[in-house]
Amino acid sequence: MSTEKYKGMVLEIHRLQSFGVSCLNRDDFGTPKTCIVGGTVRSRISSQCLKRAVRMKMHENGVETAVRTRRLAELVETACKAPVDEAKREYIARLVAGLTANEAKSDGKDKKAALVFLIPAEVEALAAHVDSLDDVLPEAAGKKAEAILKELRNTPHISAVSGLDLALFGRMMANSPDLGVPASVHTAHAYTTHETAVQYDYFSAVDDFENGSQAAHMDNNRFTGGTFYIYSAVALGVLEDNLSGAEDVPAAVDEYLKALYMAVPAGRQATFASSSPWNYARIVLRRGQMIQPVFDMPIKAEEDGGMLTPSIRELDRLIDREKALSGSLYGGIADFRFGADEGYSIDDLRTDIRKELERLRGEGE
Repeated sequence: MSTEKYKGMVLEIHRLQSFGVSCLNRDDFGTPKTCIVGGTVRSRISSQCLKRAVRMKMHENGVETAVRTRRLAELVETACKAPVDEAKREYIARLVAGLTANEAKSDGKDKKAALVFLIPAEVEALAAHVDSLDDVLPEAAGKKAEAILKELRNTPHISAVSGLDLALFGRMMANSPDLGVPASVHTAHAYTTHETAVQYDYFSAVDDFENGSQAAHMDNNRFTGGTFYIYSAVALGVLEDNLSGAEDVPAAVDEYLKALYMAVPAGRQATFASSSPWNYARIVLRRGQMIQPVFDMPIKAEEDGGMLTPSIRELDRLIDREKALSGSLYGGIADFRFGADEGYSIDDLRTDIRKELERLRGEGE
């Protein structure tokens, strides 16, 4: 059970990240996503795209992450330690049917499997149940899988090193609402602080086995670029609940910040190699509702600073304005800045934030 050490606290990450020629996140026509803010067109990266990049980077960093799949039956079978014969294979299919059934029907046909999002401990619990059965198998599984997973939820099974992405990003299971996990991380769609336009790169390819310069293929690559404002916030009280206590919160936040710094969306990287780190970040730890400033007025380029320098100045102004207007409701605890001092690295930032979270966890003990 939660100790409520972090109840009502939020860690807000405001960051600016400049990308050159890129197409990090595209629509169904292959065009970089856009949005309109303050009456001007801005380049955009969706929150889904940003979160997936973080999940994949956490996995690369050694965190045992959850799996999103429609092939849950195959996953459970693979996790079984005892041999799985045809009878058990059919039982597994019935066992997971309640979780993977898709409520939406297509043209009146049978229901298709839906994506489920499970951490390793949950898959192992289902496999252990199958392993425990003898040769006499129940004819109908009903909501057995849901019952197994609900029992597992009553014991700590998510930590900073296993299933952390579930604790951070949550899940919704329409067929099994009791298995839902609230997201502790809120991620906004990123957008440029300034007006942008989608540009086109005409290219052609020549067949190596044909003489002459005639193109064998012609097309256009669509791209954009700019300085993006990217906002995310960790509801520390929700994270504490998802982790079944405050002990793992500092380490969990540290893993999230590490992945957040390293993660870049994978879109068209082989073509544009647009893998840029943070340029500037303002990270605020406080109590109260989340506040995301809006770059309503598009930034204009400066002769000696491009878009980044005025964007940094405007971000600080917007945050300080919200702080002043919120008064006592702002609930400030700590304020960190990254990118203003070259002697202050991401390691220093992570260390300072972790120390502050440890201090808060130790209060009252």
